[in-house]
Amino acid sequence: LSEESAPEDIHSRRDWQVFWMVDPLDGTKEFLGRTGEFTINVALIVNHEPILGAIAQPMASQCYLGIPGQGLWCCDGAHFGQQVALKPDWGDGDRIRLLASKRHSEKRVASLVNCLAKSGKLVQRVDAGSALKFCALVDGRADIYPRSSPCYEWDVAAGDALVRAVGGSVLNEDGVPMTYNARAGLLVDYFVATTPAGRAWLPLLEGVHALFAASGKTVKEVGGSRRMAEGEDANAANEDMTPAMRLMTLQGKHRALDQKIHALQAQPYHNQLLIQRLKKEKLRLRDVIERVKDEMIPDLNA
Repeated sequence: LSEESAPEDIHSRRDWQVFWMVDPLDGTKEFLGRTGEFTINVALIVNHEPILGAIAQPMASQCYLGIPGQGLWCCDGAHFGQQVALKPDWGDGDRIRLLASKRHSEKRVASLVNCLAKSGKLVQRVDAGSALKFCALVDGRADIYPRSSPCYEWDVAAGDALVRAVGGSVLNEDGVPMTYNARAGLLVDYFVATTPAGRAWLPLLEGVHALFAASGKTVKEVGGSRRMAEGEDANAANEDMTPAMRLMTLQGKHRALDQKIHALQAQPYHNQLLIQRLKKEKLRLRDVIERVKDEMIPDLNA
């Protein structure tokens, strides 16, 4: 299952109990920017949980392979032929190493640093692109990885398997472990991945969870119209709206586009040009959502 799946696969996916979840190119901006920090992500899903995951970085001839309950390996060299079992050292706990991307909002990263700094520990930022953040997490270079940008289950599944292989966890916006192909949609609004050592710092991110819980309130709770919440007219979000209301409206639009794309792909003779146009619109909305989330950051630190 991937974004490139055939229409008949997307239509029948909810019946699958065992399948591969694939992201053939994670880190499109990194690929286009020629940074080399793009990956190929593959996960084997059984009963909605990842039981095997692999994240390959072609430009570095390196692949991380994780099997929960069995172990974690790093494969290097030509054809990834040199395999080494990894036993990460989580350090002495004198600092909290927070994973971020160079492309992440500085304001949002600073807000996360402030949340974690309440521990009294030094918070160190560790930068990595695409799914390489999961690799940095599991090999001992970082402790915690919160993500507030929308993504899809195939962006997360392989990394989740790696994290589970070292005894860590990937939690969704409700604070429970991620599951896959268990919902009508495949969009992921928020997750936080942590190593066993980083699990102690999760309570410090409760404000982050509260921020996204607020954005998911019902239309009645925030006083918006149902039509706008369903995303029929995201441009109608005006300056009189609170950031939470605007975020809810834009996320509704984003989900509606996602559903429309999947519905079009499920048709025997789908309009590929229309699908590509809708995907571009989704990317545009994603950027707007990021800006609105930045506006909400002062609430996060209140």
